[in-house]
Amino acid sequence: MGGRWISERLRLRPGKETARDVIRMRVREGLEQKGWVRKPPNSRVPYVLSKIWDTAPDDLYYSHARLEGDPENWSYAQAVHVSADGREVHLYREVVW
Repeated sequence: MGGRWISERLRLRPGKETARDVIRMRVREGLEQKGWVRKPPNSRVPYVLSKIWDTAPDDLYYSHARLEGDPENWSYAQAVHVSADGREVHLYREVVW
């Protein structure tokens, strides 16, 4: 098994305000509309993400089957953490083969 991963940290623009629950809802709706499937926490994903960014027990975990044109054995996983104040979103994405 092999794979690649990337992490990102997104910050709310200065002067902007939003609620953490609103961000989490937008993330869920956006990913699920694009075919991502919500999963229970994966013991591997939080471990890697916690070495880079903050994590929380209610982080969102998703998987996605290979995309059209990808090799047959590829799959995708994603973890999303929204900070307690809703000002940062941390993403960890991986492709596994």
